[in-house]
Amino acid sequence: MKNKEYRELQVSSSQLVFIFLGILILCVVIFLLGVSVGKKQAQLSGESRLAAKKEVTEPSGKVIKEELASLQKAKEETKKVEPSETVKQEPPKVEVKKEQPPAEVQKAQVPLYYVQVGAPTNKEAALSIARNFQKLGYQVAVLEPFPSDKKSYFRVRVGGFSARQEAEAAKTKMESGTKKAGYFIIKD
Repeated sequence: MKNKEYRELQVSSSQLVFIFLGILILCVVIFLLGVSVGKKQAQLSGESRLAAKKEVTEPSGKVIKEELASLQKAKEETKKVEPSETVKQEPPKVEVKKEQPPAEVQKAQVPLYYVQVGAPTNKEAALSIARNFQKLGYQVAVLEPFPSDKKSYFRVRVGGFSARQEAEAAKTKMESGTKKAGYFIIKD
């Protein structure tokens, strides 16, 4: 067997201290960057949840989320009237509900229960599902995708029930008309 040559690395105590301090500083910088990214992610998550809770009421009195307003705005932009035309198209009137109360007041309120009836990746499909349940007399909410979603899902939720039993009864009633529903209850 051959004799292998080994090289020895010698580090003085002052060099060892500098290496240790360098590694320590690098770890602290990485930690602080992680904390700042986490704070930013939490802030974005909180903003998206507040935006998802802002509700818009149509003239019919049924509640859906602001997706309908943004969809109507997009349709208006595509149907711009030229100045030579005398026909005016007025957008449907939409009233905005008041902001949610502060967090201290929300904690004191009774939690609401919703039945999630769908989560398509297409906004148009979500609004279509919402309209179908709205025609059946339910209050419907379409939520924007959460920042933590890997795919963007537009969640369609029915209700705003004050008790879980009410949500269970509504879920049972909705599932009775379909073969493969897969609805489930969400506590807000």
